Amino acid sequence: MTHVTTDDWKEEMAELREYGEVPSLELSADYYHKDNVSGGPAYVLTLSQLPSVDGRFLNEEHETTLINYLRIVFMNGGFGRIEDAQRTESFQQFYDRVKPKLTMV
Repeated sequence: MTHVTTDDWKEEMAELREYGEVPSLELSADYYHKDNVSGGPAYVLTLSQLPSVDGRFLNEEHETTLINYLRIVFMNGGFGRIEDAQRTESFQQFYDRVKPKLTMV
């Protein structure tokens, strides 16, 4: 685990860019790790030199921003990877109970 601080962040970001890396912050293990299976790289939020409340959310199948990813998850009752074809009867019952309680962000 890495401790995140604001100390020397400008220098650290410049160094990452110098080596062609995208400055980012790990937010979550990928879905394989969440299923207790060895998987791919963690989900990360890209960092920018400009102040921002959103950024690209990398290593996740939707290829979107963090805020849009959260919208997708909320629209699916807390699941980012569920698709219509995967909705079982028990999931649909859960979804029908949860969906009215969720607020669009």
